[in-house]
Amino acid sequence: MKYIHIKDPNRLKSRLINMNIALKSILVLSILITSCGDDDSSFNLPLVGTTWTETSIETKDCPDSSDSYFEECTEDCDVMIFNSDGTISYPNVGQLDGVLFEYEINGDQMTIIATIGETTISESAAYSIVGNVLTFTLVSETTNCTKVIIYHGS
Repeated sequence: MKYIHIKDPNRLKSRLINMNIALKSILVLSILITSCGDDDSSFNLPLVGTTWTETSIETKDCPDSSDSYFEECTEDCDVMIFNSDGTISYPNVGQLDGVLFEYEINGDQMTIIATIGETTISESAAYSIVGNVLTFTLVSETTNCTKVIIYHGS
């Protein structure tokens, strides 16, 4: 076995410490770079101003299984835009004469309100936005089924 004679042990110790710090810095930097990669789920589109296009609707968990269904929208899909003034626009339908669509948000619940003259119809649902996907989930009072409606934003 061959030994290397070290003239200055403090200099070697200093170099080892510097190398250790450099290696740890490279490790931390590589972790930071990989964790900041292109992760679509970390960026949620805003509700207001995004064009939301319906992609699917599912009715499930029904007491009567014949009420359950899944439908994927491929053409003439519902499109809506939530405006900052609390109204909803439906660009593929245009303005319906005398119908005002509004929305209210309370936590993770959204209520959509349609007003036609003196008549008001409203429906509330849990909603969430993950990435570019807007999901509404509600339980029908008449069928006791869970309805899940999925929109994709652009």
